Amino acid sequence: MGLMDELENLASRGYTEGFYRRHVHDEYQNYETGNSVGVHQQFVGEVLGRDSQSGMLEIDVKNRFERGDSLELMTPAGNRRFRLDVLENRNGQAIEVAPGSGHRVRIPLDTAGDLEFALLMRDLPNAPAR
Repeated sequence: MGLMDELENLASRGYTEGFYRRHVHDEYQNYETGNSVGVHQQFVGEVLGRDSQSGMLEIDVKNRFERGDSLELMTPAGNRRFRLDVLENRNGQAIEVAPGSGHRVRIPLDTAGDLEFALLMRDLPNAPAR
């Protein structure tokens, strides 16, 4: 699957040349339905780094996710899919849900490589098979 196909899997309002051309024509954006066009995944968090004591990934939550969700860690070096079985708050206490923006949580994931620019995606329920 190509990189553009990966981007199209994310829920978004469409992609534009907005950073390239300052003012884009409204045909390039989805103003009619007011919702995302992606059907497979939702961006749920940014990886801040790895906790030096526990080895767990520290996540800045952007959208709700919970234990049992199917997630994908996206890094410049490659992606890794997994099921989230353990979720902790920033104090190391077990929780069921990362409620949304403004929270930081920790997840256990043994992954090598640089985590700079790493993002966390959640597979949407009832999404067509990929």
